[in-house]
Amino acid sequence: MLNEIQSSNPSGSRSVPTRSAKTALLAGALMLGLAFASSPVNAASACKGLDNNACSESAACGWVESYERKDGRVVKAFCRTKAKGRTPATTKLQENAATQGKVASN
Repeated sequence: MLNEIQSSNPSGSRSVPTRSAKTALLAGALMLGLAFASSPVNAASACKGLDNNACSESAACGWVESYERKDGRVVKAFCRTKAKGRTPATTKLQENAATQGKVASN
């Protein structure tokens, strides 16, 4: 796959990639690195850095009051993205029972 040349090594011959093969590998590694760097995981939150008023106005954000950790360190109040809601297990059981014509009891 890679263009290779044989080196003149007295103890034996070994393959050495050519300059174009090294360049192709470097370009591929660079593109792979850029793909990971631009992934949405690295994207900053829309709520990050908002003050209390701006955070309260946004439906996607929630304000966290300051608090003290067990180790005594004080965490300042901040705005963060609200957690995505989950369907409780009992609701899922009730939905499954309803679709099968059964009534679920608590």
